[in-house]
Amino acid sequence: MNLENWINQAIVAAGEVAKSPIGAKVKDRVEKGVAAATAASQNIPSQEQIALMLEGKSPQLAQAFLSYASDVSNPHQVGMGMKILSLSDDGIRVQLPHRWRNRTFSGAIHAGALMTLAEFTGRSYWERLIDQRLGEVRLREVQATYHNSSFRNVVAQFNLAGEERERVLFNLRKQGKMEVDTMVIVFGKGDQRIADFSMVWEIDLMPTLQEPEVSN
Repeated sequence: MNLENWINQAIVAAGEVAKSPIGAKVKDRVEKGVAAATAASQNIPSQEQIALMLEGKSPQLAQAFLSYASDVSNPHQVGMGMKILSLSDDGIRVQLPHRWRNRTFSGAIHAGALMTLAEFTGRSYWERLIDQRLGEVRLREVQATYHNSSFRNVVAQFNLAGEERERVLFNLRKQGKMEVDTMVIVFGKGDQRIADFSMVWEIDLMPTLQEPEVSN
């Protein structure tokens, strides 16, 4: 139920106040307020869009902003302390600290924390490459392989070669929608392989940005 429907039902439930002149005025003002708030919220840039604007000034500032935003805005990531070490068209590296929020009782990095790290790593890369103003990115499938336990900080890494990146972007502009495979690898101390996460991301491009079909 959206906010406007809830307001309408609340007014009717309160003794059919909406039928009175005063109630009608209140209802009208509330509806206008909801419409104004909805329109305003659509103009507020997402944290990914803000990061893209910051990147033009300083890539380090953009990475620091995304790291901070992930630690305070996403309820599944609050307090994890993930930090983007590098982010570009070629790939991404994200550090997960060995803190109590991310550990098991034995002190090892929790498997669920590693999964969240991998998802954040893959999503941050694709949302930067695609830009949320131009399309939508969704995780469709993930398979995890855990190799070793880590009792120290870990780093997730994903790289995409230029040729493969151009192929993805070309096909996306042509088809408007596609699935891309992403292998995020988590390393521990001394480049010890901690876990692999094979992900399938679905990307939708806005129809206005797709290449028009050429009729014969």
